[in-house]
Amino acid sequence: MLASLRYLTIVTILLLGNNPASVVESFAPPPHPTATILSSSSSSSSTSQQVGRRTARIHPQKGIATSTTTKTTTALQSSPSPSNVVTWSIILGHVIGGTLGTPFVLKATKKPNGWYRQINLPSWTPPDRIFAPVWTTLYTCMGIAVTRILNVSSTTNKTAALSIWACHYILNILWAPVFFGMQRLRLGLIINGFLIATLLAVLKLFATMDITATYLLLPYLVWLLFATVLNYDICQKNPTVKGYNDAKFQAALKRLQMQAAKYADGGQ
Repeated sequence: MLASLRYLTIVTILLLGNNPASVVESFAPPPHPTATILSSSSSSSSTSQQVGRRTARIHPQKGIATSTTTKTTTALQSSPSPSNVVTWSIILGHVIGGTLGTPFVLKATKKPNGWYRQINLPSWTPPDRIFAPVWTTLYTCMGIAVTRILNVSSTTNKTAALSIWACHYILNILWAPVFFGMQRLRLGLIINGFLIATLLAVLKLFATMDITATYLLLPYLVWLLFATVLNYDICQKNPTVKGYNDAKFQAALKRLQMQAAKYADGGQ
């Protein structure tokens, strides 16, 4: 998780710069002419309210009334922008939520007790070290995309898109415990199928509201397709028969080896 947070810091600095809300606002649609007129009127009204008040004063010695102008100003309190707080909360929420499956992945891949590298894997299986930076980057892009959609004016597509996205994100989090934690290779493949279907629906709806949000999710789509093909190939090389497969066998074997090692240490 620490590695994920480190990668998150690097990625967010590159994507967001000094102001995280700038990504959300940079591609915002231009304001409606009526809104511009209203904004100008409001500014003029605000300016007129700050015009100084003329007050009459009596000179203490000459008894002559003199007029002075007093300008009224309002002190601005420095506080974080709500949009920045919301932006960071959504981005961090997506990344931290994605790390919920990290313990299952580490237990399955960490040597010498991991079972993942003991099963028959495709020759093109990527090294374990690339998963943390890739997923941290993808979760960051997800958070930015969702933030942009939240800033869109309320529409029917917005509600539908965010509802589908919530279901998609829950499935995304469940995949690691199912595949790495339970060694349910075929169920993991089924989840990947639902992930692709729901993501395509989200992309279609996002495109009607904010095309940049759609572009931010395209790398995730590519990675998801790659992961699905990898999951399918692993299922082919490690077939499940009556609910049992080589992944379950290797995981059980590793547990027995650990128990034997503890027993041997206790015996000494």
